Amino acid sequence: MERFNHKYTGGVNLDYYINDTTGRIFLSVLICLAAIFYCAAPVRAEGTAASPPEINHQFNLGTGYENNRTLGERWELRGIYRLEYDSHYRLQTGLSYNGKTGYINGAFLELGYDNLKDSQYSARLKLLGMQYAQYGIAANSIIPFLNWRNTDYEVDIGLNYRYTHGDADRLWNIFDYNGDVSEIILYYRLGWNIPLRDERYALAIEFKNNHEFYAGNLGAYAIFINGSYRINRQAKIYGNLGLWQSGSIALSAVYYKTTLHAGFEVQL
Repeated sequence: MERFNHKYTGGVNLDYYINDTTGRIFLSVLICLAAIFYCAAPVRAEGTAASPPEINHQFNLGTGYENNRTLGERWELRGIYRLEYDSHYRLQTGLSYNGKTGYINGAFLELGYDNLKDSQYSARLKLLGMQYAQYGIAANSIIPFLNWRNTDYEVDIGLNYRYTHGDADRLWNIFDYNGDVSEIILYYRLGWNIPLRDERYALAIEFKNNHEFYAGNLGAYAIFINGSYRINRQAKIYGNLGLWQSGSIALSAVYYKTTLHAGFEVQL
């Protein structure tokens, strides 16, 4: 995990540029999403009967191991639920439990509109809380981002508005954006799905500075190797290995942490 302090955090200090930070950010996010959703009605041919909306439920349960250069070793348990409606509307939420500290170390809520104008583009808004309860610190983020996906490639690009505070009474509120330190950080993910002959197997490589329960600084990037095996239409098992670096100043990099996760995913 990253350490947070009040002197330097690797982002841009919003207090220097913006007054009433939370209100302005919320207003800009709402205007942006309203414009996207207004233009996002799927295109249907005239005279074609509308089919009933399709509803999909998905549950993901996994466990993981992390070896962090600064914080040592730990294991975690994750649970993620996703709802998809009419192939466009998307809601996803999850919790991550830190087995070393005995605390919830991550929680998120993500809303999205997929396949804008029946295209390969999607717009999403993620609310993320990263808790470091053993230190009495929390970092809450508002992350608007765009997603592009086709058969072989996938890209996420957006901004992480992160608020870090050290008030134990406010620790578990992921909607608290009155942090002691405020930052704007680039949020990115680049993925490549490696073609395989057997469709039951999947293998992908990703370059990113985030995962479901974590959004890091610009230079806290990782190479991920993801693999999965589909048992049937409803279930699959998966595993991933992440090698994280930190730094990237003058093309330098320092080993940061290694993560390893495995679990299963079920269509309910």
